[in-house]
Amino acid sequence: MRFRNDVWACPGGGIDAGESDEGALRRELAEELGLDDPPIGPCIWTREHEWPESARHRGQRERIHLVRVPAFEPRPRLDLSLEGVDEVRWWTPAELAASAATFAPRSLPRLVRDLLEHGPPAAPRRVD
Repeated sequence: MRFRNDVWACPGGGIDAGESDEGALRRELAEELGLDDPPIGPCIWTREHEWPESARHRGQRERIHLVRVPAFEPRPRLDLSLEGVDEVRWWTPAELAASAATFAPRSLPRLVRDLLEHGPPAAPRRVD
């Protein structure tokens, strides 16, 4: 998802009261990508980010899970512009590697390459 600040980020969002990590991920994937009931793999990366200039949110903690699905055309079920999202698309590993875009996490192209070459880490790895 590309936000108005030209940063591409993985789909996701807040966890509702009483919702599990997996339940929140399934809901967000359905809402933001139109992806229903995908196989949720292990948490492979964690990330923390702060926004000191924001009055609305101080920051976020991310738990990024491996979700293996065939390529598809994302079809959001919500108006993501209300969340500052300008574009949603599928990226191939080659497109990630060749892109000069800014990603969150910043090292996403390298992380995806490492994931494809070495498989998921044994425990979640902190990334920036």
